[in-house]
Amino acid sequence: MRHGRAIALTLGALISVGTATADAATRYQFKFTGRGFGHGVGMSQYGAQGAALAGMKAESIIGMYFPGTTLQKLPTTTVRVLLGTSITSRSMTASGQWTLTNRLGQAKTMPSGAITASVIDGTTMVFKDATGKIVFRAGGMVLAKPVGASILALGTKRYRGAFRLTPASNRFSVINVVDLEKYLPGVVPLEMPASWAPQALRAQVIAARSYAMATKRTGEFDMYADERSQMYGGVNAEDSRTNAAVATSAGLVATYGGRVATTFFSSTSGGVTESAQNVFGNAVPYLVSISDEQYDAISPRHIWGKYDQKVLKDSQISAALGLPRPVLSMRVVSRSPAGRALKVRVVQTDGTVSYFTGSTFRWKFGLSSTWFYQSRSIVS
Repeated sequence: MRHGRAIALTLGALISVGTATADAATRYQFKFTGRGFGHGVGMSQYGAQGAALAGMKAESIIGMYFPGTTLQKLPTTTVRVLLGTSITSRSMTASGQWTLTNRLGQAKTMPSGAITASVIDGTTMVFKDATGKIVFRAGGMVLAKPVGASILALGTKRYRGAFRLTPASNRFSVINVVDLEKYLPGVVPLEMPASWAPQALRAQVIAARSYAMATKRTGEFDMYADERSQMYGGVNAEDSRTNAAVATSAGLVATYGGRVATTFFSSTSGGVTESAQNVFGNAVPYLVSISDEQYDAISPRHIWGKYDQKVLKDSQISAALGLPRPVLSMRVVSRSPAGRALKVRVVQTDGTVSYFTGSTFRWKFGLSSTWFYQSRSIVS
């Protein structure tokens, strides 16, 4: 066990901030300090950068953070990304020729330029040119597909692949149907700085590709274009450095037991990653706690600075937790082996005791992770 972490855990276990017998008229404030940023499960992105700078290859970085996994190459596959729902009207453009096809297979070739899509009569898609003239009409779903190297845009955002527009109740949704290898260039630079080391970027690509395949939804679309899945910005987000990382790791995914692994990642571990059991409630053989202190230490949030530390009044804490009286004291009474708070004991000024999870504290108070400590001082 690392000496610094052992000391931190020992201090955390000894801290008992106040007692229920203190003067209830005294007002307090609580300071939160800690380590890490994010849920801490799987790959630390700063840790991946630190490992890459130390000379580690992407394949080894993935193996370190997801022990027991092996790398395999996927065949070409298509994904369906939800770009928007309940849209009333939206401009669509193309850099070259493109086609609009209805559900019966009837198609019309469109020149480059802008048209506006909307819905009339509940489920009829109509497309108008700049003069307001209807240039295409279709009952039900419409597929907008680029011709050759043309790129489509929805509003100001450009995307590779095609758009599937589905009307309902005078509104419509848009799904980007795109090859996985053309989806990833719009993901990776939004999840990790494109200026980072090439092997860190490659590790992020493998993690992003694996996560996308392991968490595909069932139904009309596979994934969202935001943090509910992974951030996705299409062509606008692409960068030549991350494009290269996608190309040099084409198709590679982490697998375990013959299935694609759910390769969680977050910004900063704080020196020790967390197990899936302690965060999501399910034990996963390759999502276990590991030490990455020597690599994650490059993160500015490895140990919290002023930006991450929080100072909250007793009344602010009680209000956020839904308690009727100001908080008198609090203490972390249970920590995971990795050091993160699992259960917190909170005492109100009348002596009432309540218990909350470390995750509740993190989300209620905007803490950077559940690896936190607290101290109390009297408000003058």
